[in-house]
Amino acid sequence: TAAYPCMDMTAKEQQIFIRYFLGPKMHKKGLNTKIILFDHNCDNPDYPISILNDPETKKFVDGSGFHLYKGEISALCKVHEAHPDKNIYFTEQSGGGWAPDFDQNVRWYVGELFAGAMNCWSKNVLLWNLALDENDGPKNFGCQNCWGVVRVASNGKIEKNAEFYAIGHYGKVVRPGAIRLVSNQDILKGVAFRNPDGSFAYLAVYYGTVPETIGVQCGNKSFLYTFKPGEVVSFLW
Repeated sequence: TAAYPCMDMTAKEQQIFIRYFLGPKMHKKGLNTKIILFDHNCDNPDYPISILNDPETKKFVDGSGFHLYKGEISALCKVHEAHPDKNIYFTEQSGGGWAPDFDQNVRWYVGELFAGAMNCWSKNVLLWNLALDENDGPKNFGCQNCWGVVRVASNGKIEKNAEFYAIGHYGKVVRPGAIRLVSNQDILKGVAFRNPDGSFAYLAVYYGTVPETIGVQCGNKSFLYTFKPGEVVSFLW
């Protein structure tokens, strides 16, 4: 877009740049900085796949980065399936005026973005920006109605947006170094983890229209919980 100080780079251009210029130069300098290619929306998974299909380029690449302003989160799974030896990262998502419903946003972040990305092998989820002012700025061209995880006003008042509470659900039960586990995705949309201390975490959004008691089972342990319509829940045991 003309609103951003940037330019297009085709997949072929990026592949040539990494293979013949960036990759060899970094290797010669002995740099351990990782190259994460693509770093764009989920509507074009063939872009990173086509670059990684070249073995001489692939050896310089750590993985691929994604945003979800367009496309489906399942694109991350497609890239992983094509190149399972390369990492997947979710590198940017912002809230904004195009999605003003607070409750719906919390559900979307917890159940669709965070759970969807990590169930598709992403090693992280990064929200953008962390903090902006009461005018959702400062702005540098580009998006004029994006907001941060929190708003910090000039008078010191802090307003927590939906993104803050989505992060809070995960931060409350998932520990650094946790391993993502396979979990059933049916009437619940969620993701499960085993923490380094041996505890387990499970986060889910219930999309049913009536309350329903559902069993959560992990190994030989299980428990029941009655979910309310639209409820977001985080468990730790």
